[in-house]
Amino acid sequence: MASFGLELSLRVRNVAPNEAATGIRAVIYRLQESDNNYVEIAQTETAFEQTNVTFQHRCPLTYRFDKLERLKISVYCVKDGSGIFSHRIGEVYTDVATIISKGTSISLPLSPTAAIDLYITIPGFYTHYVKLKFCGNHLQVHDQLPIAAYMIFVLKTDNHTILLYKSELMNFEGKRVHDKMSVDLESMELVQGESFFNAIKEGTSLHLTTAIDLSASNGNPNQPGSLHYIHPHTQSPYYNVMLRLTPLFLSYMANSRIGALGFGARVQPRFELSQCFALVSTFISISCTFLLCIK
Repeated sequence: MASFGLELSLRVRNVAPNEAATGIRAVIYRLQESDNNYVEIAQTETAFEQTNVTFQHRCPLTYRFDKLERLKISVYCVKDGSGIFSHRIGEVYTDVATIISKGTSISLPLSPTAAIDLYITIPGFYTHYVKLKFCGNHLQVHDQLPIAAYMIFVLKTDNHTILLYKSELMNFEGKRVHDKMSVDLESMELVQGESFFNAIKEGTSLHLTTAIDLSASNGNPNQPGSLHYIHPHTQSPYYNVMLRLTPLFLSYMANSRIGALGFGARVQPRFELSQCFALVSTFISISCTFLLCIK
């Protein structure tokens, strides 16, 4: 899953004058999932004698769609410019996905009178794309290979090779060439395109549908090792997966209801699903129709 570098900036409003006089500072914490504790990742500068403060310090964040990235922001009153916190004005909890889904900014109550505004800055280069044009010269076709060929563009990492692009088929019409083979880069152009962040900011909503394989080959519902194991005091594997994945989508969903489908095994001769049905109603939705088309 790709990671994106973002920046978080803060603005505090309506701080009490007596607290603003001695100075206020904000501390940003991130939830560490391994031990479920919040770890400090940044502090702002101290602002003096300002009841409405826009902090200049920006906190770098790493965003991944498959991570909730829970945040806690605490605002403190500083004691007489010494840098020591005298007391906490208030604190808020949120996550990066919620801020992005709200158009990259959100306002939250900090205390009975004060509020805090959170802003996410997304670098513009995430909408940049490189358009490459290649040309193959004297591509050799061996007897044991098909005459039609194509070019692929891959990205190699430490552990994986990722296919980025596959060209159309090129027909050599049976010709054999013996000149030196080459693949030349004819042009490279930086173009502007869409991004996930732009789509969400423009109002795109996601909908989550869970499809459960009810094939008998997945095991007996009475056996603890089975995917279909059912017990009143034990959560099933399906339930555990839904609990783990659903919170990642909720911020981007206009409707928090989750679609649930059941389907049977693929059967010959066309290896289509033997059945597909909605688990939450008797209505066969378009999601069922789509799932039936999966080979």
